[in-house]
Amino acid sequence: RALYYSPLVDRLAQCFPRPDNGTNGGPCRGRVLVPGAGLCRLAYEIQKRGFHVEASELSPHMMMCTAVVMDSIASKETHTIYPFVHHIVGNRCRDDQVRAVVVPDVLTDPQADAGLIVPVHGEFVHLYAGAGHAGAWSAVVTCFFIDTAHNVLNYVTTIRNLLPPGGVWLNLGPLSWHFADQLSETSIELPWEDLRQVILGSGFTLVTEEEVEGPYAANPRGLMHQAYTSIFFHAVRTKEKHTSSPEPTSDHLTT
Repeated sequence: RALYYSPLVDRLAQCFPRPDNGTNGGPCRGRVLVPGAGLCRLAYEIQKRGFHVEASELSPHMMMCTAVVMDSIASKETHTIYPFVHHIVGNRCRDDQVRAVVVPDVLTDPQADAGLIVPVHGEFVHLYAGAGHAGAWSAVVTCFFIDTAHNVLNYVTTIRNLLPPGGVWLNLGPLSWHFADQLSETSIELPWEDLRQVILGSGFTLVTEEEVEGPYAANPRGLMHQAYTSIFFHAVRTKEKHTSSPEPTSDHLTT
């Protein structure tokens, strides 16, 4: 979580300094949309920094779990789960497969947080492509999300329309393209250099581009680990779409 969430949360806080000169509480720092929010932990961390957050998620199972954690649990570390019980290969020992994890590690306050974080169920483009959301968000934060698109151009266009000029798009995640191997599904799989040009041509300026190396969804005690090289970028929405974009060079990304 620190590897993937902290760069996004910290950069967002830098982009929107507290209007009360840094003290806790005070006015809202801005409205942030977190699509593909999963269990809403990233949205929660952003909300704790003083933002109003809307977290959209397509999976009803994720949304149900989020509702339980946010609304129905009265104290920390009250539920035990076994996240690796179905991992039957690559185990160092039997106990690793049935290792328990106690959740949650933080406790939300439904009354204090009411209206500050809003979970919304649905598909991202369907929910937010309408004119009612145009320019309505201070920032969009995407984490392990943009490669869930059938057509990533729709995602980029929707995110651009959500932001006013000067609005911020922060992204961190790989380009594994979830539907690439499903012959019955539409899937546009762009390499980063092409997606970068699409983002620039859609009316964004890229402030930061970095590569982040790290594991994903693996038993840390196991013998098998899945890892990604993720793209972290900070983009700012400009007033108009660019009619042309600079040619890509080999030094756009830093590690």
